[in-house]
Amino acid sequence: MSINAENFIEVVKNKYNFITNKQVAEHFGVTRARISQWLKTNKIPLKYLNSEGQTISDSEEKAKLYRAVIKRQLDHIALLEKKLKEFKSKRKIFYKEVADNWQYDVKLVTKFSSLNELEPSEIKTVKTTIEDRNDYLGYTKEEFEDHFNNWATSSLFIKEEVYLLSQSHEKRRITAIRNAMDSFTLSNKIQMIKKDGSLIWAIYRSYYNLSENVAITKIQILDSLNKE
Repeated sequence: MSINAENFIEVVKNKYNFITNKQVAEHFGVTRARISQWLKTNKIPLKYLNSEGQTISDSEEKAKLYRAVIKRQLDHIALLEKKLKEFKSKRKIFYKEVADNWQYDVKLVTKFSSLNELEPSEIKTVKTTIEDRNDYLGYTKEEFEDHFNNWATSSLFIKEEVYLLSQSHEKRRITAIRNAMDSFTLSNKIQMIKKDGSLIWAIYRSYYNLSENVAITKIQILDSLNKE
């Protein structure tokens, strides 16, 4: 029987509630030096193995069983982690493809300091893209773009609506973090104030990529809806 000497000594200690190698030596009627020799050479005389044979056999079988169970559990966990990673990747690609196909008059690419933290994230940069239009709601194209570059304080939007939408975005971001999501989309409608003071509806759609700390927002002005 091939037995690891250190395991054999530990099994004997556990069986008889021994603490020291001296107690093990006294149990077998040998010296402590003999026990040290067994450990050093990793060899146990057969007669001592036979005297504890059933204990060792049972212990090794249990150890094998436990190792097999643990391995199966670890393999299962690894498989679940792999599937979760694949799911997140597919979801991220899906959201990105959806966002890429959104039509827009205005696109904002906002870079944040960190979207993965529960604390509010600071805006680092905003890149604005304005599509060519016949009319920029009474503003020049430069004025129109400037309103979006400073959307939080711009007179182009109703401040109460901007506040409520910002709160909605922040709540959605926190929910995503707590659910281990690295991306999400959301959409809503918003009113914009033309230069003459009249209102016009627009729809905006946002795609958040938390791992890259970026949000892409596309706004489509609903000219046809407002003309009806």
